[in-house]
Parts: sequence; C-alpha cells; structure tokens
Amino acid sequence: MAALLFALPALALAAAALILVPWDKEVIYDPLVRIRSPTQNSGPIDASGYTRSTIHFPAKDGTRLEAWFYRPKVRA
Repeated sequence: MAALLFALPALALAAAALILVPWDKEVIYDPLVRIRSPTQNSGPIDASGYTRSTIHFPAKDGTRLEAWFYRPKVRA
C-alpha cells in the first residue's frame, strides 16, 4: 500500500506530461507543397557586378556538393 502511495505522484506527473506536451508529426505523409513563384531576390544576377567562385562541401551522406558563391565586386 505504501509503495502505491509513492508511485501515485510519479504516475500523475507522467500523465500530465503526456497530456500537456505538444505532439509533433515526425513523418509527413502528405505531398510537399512547392512554391514556384519567384521571390524578390531570385531573379537573374547581373554578372558584371559580382565575382563567382565555385565551392564544395560535404552532405550528410558523404556526397560532395558543389555550389556557386557570388560576391559583390569591390568598387574603388
């Protein structure tokens, strides 16, 4: 009987946590909605004002990814 009295507050706390903690979906089964409308900065880049460098970086699975990095040219 005494063991039940000690376990009761722990069980109540666990039940309250299960009720109050928000549940997030970890796996999304719905199709991903793609937004294809252009944003303010997604237009073509005027290459005369920028220098382009090619950079490489690893992905989580070990794949080597390549990207173009545009920096504004220094104007004197």
